[in-house]
Amino acid sequence: MSCQSLPISGLVGVSLVLLKRAKLSELNQGSGNPFFGREHTLETLAIMSDLKKGELNPMYGKVKSPEFMAMQSSEAKRGAKNPMYGKPALPHFAEFTQPKFVYVYDSVSKELIMSFPEGIVVAKKTLNVGYDTLRRCCNSNEVFTPRKGPLQNRTLIFSHTPRQGSLRRHS
Repeated sequence: MSCQSLPISGLVGVSLVLLKRAKLSELNQGSGNPFFGREHTLETLAIMSDLKKGELNPMYGKVKSPEFMAMQSSEAKRGAKNPMYGKPALPHFAEFTQPKFVYVYDSVSKELIMSFPEGIVVAKKTLNVGYDTLRRCCNSNEVFTPRKGPLQNRTLIFSHTPRQGSLRRHS
């Protein structure tokens, strides 16, 4: 009787399944993965999101214990208790943590009205404009007319980069 025809049972069968699973996992990593280099469409992402909303979400209705909530609090993860404590920050992370300048121009005269070196968060509070709106206008240079705030009813252009010849401040 050959080894291949012997029945596999008990722990031997379990270890063979685990070995096969590990080998398949190794083969499907990186360029071996059939989905490697591809991206889900926005439609597919929306469907996957809908499949995890409300009662379909595995965490729906589950109550987190006070011990778990205390463990997740910021106090529980300060200093040496933080998993990133003592590890160097990723080099590309700095560009995300530095605020981008926001320049506000009059759309007609193209003059610089004001600038915010502190970034979008300070600009949105000062100008009373939503964060997403301000970010979208900065990235697309679209003309925007605030309905409230200090510059209401003026047509403005927001930008992250200074424009040439617009160094004068408008009062």
